[in-house]
Amino acid sequence: WSGRNDFDVAIRDALRSSSVNDREDFDHASDATLALASAILPIASIGAQYLDERDCIETWDMFTDVIESYGLTIFVNEVVKLAAGRNRPYTEGCNRGNPPRDANCGSDDRRRSFFSGHASLAAAGAGVTCSFAIRRQAWGDSRTAQAAPCALGVVAAITTGALRVVADRHWGTDVLVGFGVGALIGYFDTWG
Repeated sequence: WSGRNDFDVAIRDALRSSSVNDREDFDHASDATLALASAILPIASIGAQYLDERDCIETWDMFTDVIESYGLTIFVNEVVKLAAGRNRPYTEGCNRGNPPRDANCGSDDRRRSFFSGHASLAAAGAGVTCSFAIRRQAWGDSRTAQAAPCALGVVAAITTGALRVVADRHWGTDVLVGFGVGALIGYFDTWG
């Protein structure tokens, strides 16, 4: 699997932070937006559903849907990462003998770029949140009650993915594939 293609290089050149310290800050910021997309919004949706209906069985079903979706997303992500073995963007300096200060050229993690776990989990969280808001009407039956939590989850997921590229942890295609896998599992795995 090649780490370089014109699309990925263009996205990296456009978004990557030039400062090592800033890249580390963006890496930590992606953890915060991941928490918003994959934990805070789905849990709030479960809580809103419970407060509206006081149905423990439905609440438990929603909770297990979240766990199942995340488990499947993580499983698929880890299998693909191990099979693909794609180098992370920051390893380009390792190959030329002039690695940046934040590159850990000797770690096993350097070959685990495809596809982004942060992006896939954030997208799974957004998918779960959208499913809860639209299908289960956890926040109510108005269009705003269905669209607002879903839109917030999508924005948090997109922000998470963009921050992974800015932090030089993933290529653009790593993030896009992560979005696709996570969103599909998160939205469609929670019904039934």
